[in-house]
Amino acid sequence: MQKSKITNRLCRLPGRLDGKLVIVTGANIGCGLELSGELARRGCIVIMACRDLEKGFLGKEILLDRFGDRSQEKWRKSPAGSGVEPFLEVVKTSQLIVEHLDLACLESIRHFAKKIQHQYTRLDILIHNAGMMATSYMETHDGFELQMGVNHLGPVLLTELLLPLLYNGAPSRVIVIASNLYQQGDIDVNNLNLRGEQYGPFKAYNQSKLANVLYVRELAKHLDGLKVIPMAVHPGAVRTEISNTGDHRYQVTFRNTSSAIPLCQTVQLITRTSQMPWYGRK
Repeated sequence: MQKSKITNRLCRLPGRLDGKLVIVTGANIGCGLELSGELARRGCIVIMACRDLEKGFLGKEILLDRFGDRSQEKWRKSPAGSGVEPFLEVVKTSQLIVEHLDLACLESIRHFAKKIQHQYTRLDILIHNAGMMATSYMETHDGFELQMGVNHLGPVLLTELLLPLLYNGAPSRVIVIASNLYQQGDIDVNNLNLRGEQYGPFKAYNQSKLANVLYVRELAKHLDGLKVIPMAVHPGAVRTEISNTGDHRYQVTFRNTSSAIPLCQTVQLITRTSQMPWYGRK
């Protein structure tokens, strides 16, 4: 087994993830797009679950331009440095599979899960990346407050529906992109939708992130000993398109945050989280 080298939050783990089946939600843009590329470079088959199929296929083409045969050897480069580059390979078209998934619609989630269950016998990694941040008050198709629905309730339903495949893929992993803002969250079980004067854009966001963390903790207890490992990951204040989903005032504040983390650094952190259970395996 080769020695690992984990520094500066970048994925410097050697080794491959050949044949691992991964689902990344919100994979057409931002962290989800970059994650899909990094995991595919390490040999994964990535299901890019996207609300907008057209944007999903566009994202796939972006990754193939960057890491596929047409990339003119650019696929060999990594922000993690030369130590990991020998373990990266050109991405094949068949490694990136675009599927429709709208986390604001329970019917869409059930349809997606049923399709995955029909086509595959196992799942190795489920990454809940899609999310909304600091939006004005809106509701999902099923009447839930939008941020609670997309950031938490939708991912919970998807996880529960896909648990049989995760059992089959064990040791497998469920990764929830949470936020340390969960520490400022408070859940009112009598008013999860925060209707009326209780609603605030970040109050709703923080509530959904607290729900993420609490769910991961409970799921870990439930799955103890079953080799399905749930994890909540704080990505940091990354400048991605999630800031475009929120109230204009918060968009300006977020974009001007001087401490925002480079996207590549956060993506490498999450890639490392995905890779560690199988470190050193071929």
